[in-house]
Parts: sequence; structure tokens; C-alpha cells
Amino acid sequence: MKNTLSVLKPVLIAISNQRLPVFLAGDFNVHSGSEPMQFLLQNGWKDAASLKSIIDYVLLRADDPGKWWKSEFLDEPVASDPDPVLVVLE
Repeated sequence: MKNTLSVLKPVLIAISNQRLPVFLAGDFNVHSGSEPMQFLLQNGWKDAASLKSIIDYVLLRADDPGKWWKSEFLDEPVASDPDPVLVVLE
């Protein structure tokens, strides 16, 4: 988990001044209560797939304009080992 934080911190610094909406998505291989996820959630990110997420996340900056209004996991075993996540943004 410390390795995940060491990768995330430079990314967050690089996008900190970005004015367009930004999202982070992927298979982070960490659980929702883990140190890296708690770090992100406490530093202005919200999880658009939090209801069903185990290790796959779609994170949006809480202060970005717009919002997400729908997220779902697709039952598509051929596309990926975990179920793909679909997030619809407004």
C-alpha cells in the first residue's frame, strides 16, 4: 500500500492545477478502507463506483464542475477479470 501512495502522490501534484475535470480510474488493487483510498477520499476525491467497488475505482475531484449521475458494474466476463465499471458523467 505504501507503494500505491508513492505512485499516487506525484500524479496528484501533476494534476493539482488542472482546470478541466479530472478523474482517476483503474484497478488500484487496494480496498476501500485502505490507506491509499483513505488518503484520496480525505484529499478531495469522491468514488463514483463506491457502492460495489472492491479494487476497481472511478474517482472524481469533489470540486470539479459537473457531476456523475450513474455508475454500474457490467456483467461482462470476457472484457476483464473484474467486472467493468460504467460511469456516466454530466
